[in-house]
Amino acid sequence: MLDTIVVGAGLVGSAAAKYLAKAGAKVLVLGAVKGSDDHVHSSHYDEARITRRMDPDPLWGLLGLKAIEAYADIEHQSGIPFHTSCGHLRIDLPSASSESLHAQVFENAKEQDFKPEILTEHDATARFPYLHASTLSSYLLEGPPAGIIHPQKLIRAQLQLACSSGARTEPTVGTQIKKENGVFSVRTSSGQTHLADNVLVSTGAYTNLFDLTPRKLDLSIRPETVLLIAIPETLLHKFDSMPGIIWHFDDHPIYTNAYVLPPVLYPDGVYYIKIGADHDRDIHATDVEGYHEYMTSPGSMVTKRALHDLILKLIPDLRGLNTTSRPCLLTYTQSGKPIIDQMDAGHFVAVGGCGKSAKSSDQIGKLAANMVLSIPWEKEFTQSMFAAL
Repeated sequence: MLDTIVVGAGLVGSAAAKYLAKAGAKVLVLGAVKGSDDHVHSSHYDEARITRRMDPDPLWGLLGLKAIEAYADIEHQSGIPFHTSCGHLRIDLPSASSESLHAQVFENAKEQDFKPEILTEHDATARFPYLHASTLSSYLLEGPPAGIIHPQKLIRAQLQLACSSGARTEPTVGTQIKKENGVFSVRTSSGQTHLADNVLVSTGAYTNLFDLTPRKLDLSIRPETVLLIAIPETLLHKFDSMPGIIWHFDDHPIYTNAYVLPPVLYPDGVYYIKIGADHDRDIHATDVEGYHEYMTSPGSMVTKRALHDLILKLIPDLRGLNTTSRPCLLTYTQSGKPIIDQMDAGHFVAVGGCGKSAKSSDQIGKLAANMVLSIPWEKEFTQSMFAAL
């Protein structure tokens, strides 16, 4: 008999498991394994996500701040480095534009007691000569510890810390949760059944596809292709100073923003610069097999071409380099915030990253764990912020 079963071993589930186990709970973590016959996938198998405190939404900024503060301890305790402090650059519309988020981002940063550096076009060109800087943009630079995180390494670190506190992991998919006489039974794809006093569901895009919650959640699943540009080692020195970038613009027929990551070494031995933007409008997948077909494909070729045109506008020096594309599945909520809520007595959920949760996953997992443990949240957070609508 377990205290809590965490269904989902991604960024949020692994963080929650760590905090539950550290509090002394008897924890089992169920999570899919890449390439298994379950045909269940993580949001995307990637090597880098942007981490930052700057955000136009104060709640996402606060979640980022709290999570970033824990990075060093996680690395030290696990021995697994996952964080690179290369800084973060926000390229926004001019402050005078009605669509600009520059002032809002700057004000939220001040509330967190840090002041981003305001760059002119000349500053941006001098600091980052590979960028096609424009007088039609504003620039905010956030220094370390902003930068990038390596999500697969972070998951390994969190699960290692969870297991060192007594948690167990099982490489399988939770397919059904039932409650009888106050006890939860969780059925898995491997045919096992586990019993617990509590369950925490953190299964991202697959939450509504299995029988895991008392009612379906209001989630929107968006396929999103990212483009990877291969950087030869002879050109890497050009991008030594490159931060993670979020770019907001108003001169594209479809996209209004994009994110760009500096060169990162991938498992195939190649350094890639990554760009992503809006979701794939030509992809329509609604079930496990549809998601599997998409996640084992190169994604949308329509999106790939659009992203290639976009990245060349920002970094013209990338023209002529080899490219590839990767698929991902993002889970959005109606509120634009993650759902961290109690669906029923002992039945909890932590889902809906809205494309922003990787950097904040440790704090989201901590809030979810504390809800399960009936530990009051920090005063900055209220349950109404994260309610399942």
